[in-house]
Amino acid sequence: MKASVLVAVTDLFFLARIQRVAEELGLTVVPVRNVADLLTCARSERPAAIIFDLMDRRIDAEAALDAIKADDQLKGIPTVGFFAHVHTEVKDRARRAGCDRVLPRSVFIPQLPHLLIEIITSAAEGRER
Repeated sequence: MKASVLVAVTDLFFLARIQRVAEELGLTVVPVRNVADLLTCARSERPAAIIFDLMDRRIDAEAALDAIKADDQLKGIPTVGFFAHVHTEVKDRARRAGCDRVLPRSVFIPQLPHLLIEIITSAAEGRER
C-alpha cells in the first residue's frame, strides 16, 4: 500500500512543489483545506505525515496540531510545518502546539526530498513492526 501525506497547504505554488516531489518518491498527497477535513482524513488515511503551511490563515495549524496531539489515534503521526523566516512567533506557537519539525520556507523547500524520504522510511519501519 502506498504511503500518504496530508498537506494542509492552500498556496498552489507550494502545494504543486510538494506534490511533484512526493509523487516522484511514490507518496500519495492528500490536500486538505480546513481543520475538520484534516482530522477526518488523518483518521481514515492514517498518513505517514502531515505537512502544514504555518503562514496559511485559511487553515488554523495551531488548532489542528492541538487536536492531533490530544487524540490518541493521531498523536503519533509526524508533523512538519514551514513558515516565513521573519515570523519567529509562528515558529514558537507551532512548537508549543506540538509540531515535530518547524522549518523556515527557505530550508523546507530544498530539504523537502530528504524530509519525504525520512517519512517514507519511517512509515515502512512502522509497517514492519
